[in-house]
Amino acid sequence: MLGDFQKAVEDAILDSSAAHQKQMTTLLSTPDKGSLFADIIYEFIKRDGREERKT
Repeated sequence: MLGDFQKAVEDAILDSSAAHQKQMTTLLSTPDKGSLFADIIYEFIKRDGREERKT
């Protein structure tokens, strides 16, 4: 491995975990934001299904 690449990867994983934890806490503790997030995810799922049928 080059230099501290392994440590950089581990740090990125930990940083990602912290960001996801903060996002999860916000979405679960703020119903309006959680509902909006669910709507966005639903729209992505619907759009992806339409794209798959076109191919």
